[in-house]
Amino acid sequence: MAHTDWLAKLTKLQPYNGDAPHKPLLLLAILDLVERSGGLPSPLWLTTDLDYAFKIFEKVVAYRRRQRLDIRMPFHHLKTQGFWNAFTEHGTPSSHKSVTQYVIPNSEFAAACADSSFRELARRVLIAKHFKEPAERNALYNLVGMEVPTDDQIAKDASYETPRDAEIVGRDGRFRLDVVPAYDYTCALTGYRITTIAGVSIVDAAHIHEFSDSRNNDPRNGLALCKNAHWLFDATTVRL
Repeated sequence: MAHTDWLAKLTKLQPYNGDAPHKPLLLLAILDLVERSGGLPSPLWLTTDLDYAFKIFEKVVAYRRRQRLDIRMPFHHLKTQGFWNAFTEHGTPSSHKSVTQYVIPNSEFAAACADSSFRELARRVLIAKHFKEPAERNALYNLVGMEVPTDDQIAKDASYETPRDAEIVGRDGRFRLDVVPAYDYTCALTGYRITTIAGVSIVDAAHIHEFSDSRNNDPRNGLALCKNAHWLFDATTVRL
């Protein structure tokens, strides 16, 4: 996995309850650990040193939290997004945060962390994406030893996407532009046609042979279908 893919993962941390800062703060603490130690340890144990670093970063958001953050939560749950695998003290795979004692980092993630340019970008993405309050962002930039970026740069970091993400957006957009107007914005199944001056249409561009299987974005592999018909079409098990 390329470094850019790991940066994209940092924008999609799926925080607990929607806005809990556990995961980004732990990753910032780990990046700081890598900076000081020269690499990401494997195994990475849940030590007092790591917990201390986590609590330093936690102080930035302490004013808006009724309870102290528990490092065990992100330490365990970041496994679900491929950053590492979690284990108990006996070396067996861990199924709960209460028994996770160490993790084995993904080797590609560890390699990315060893790259100083990745660490800088990772910090910028984590701070810009997951901390909306300017005071929190500024405190974190200072904590990691970075100058506060311009508002434009912060917005760019917060919406980070890989070149592959951009290609997908463009590819899907081209498919819709080719298919939907070819059907005169009309559902091929129901005959419904509703469009608005704001550019909203009732129909979608559907792949006849699923793109995940065929990788075929040719407009001849497309149908214009209204939302319900598209759902029904995708739900069928047999494709023409």
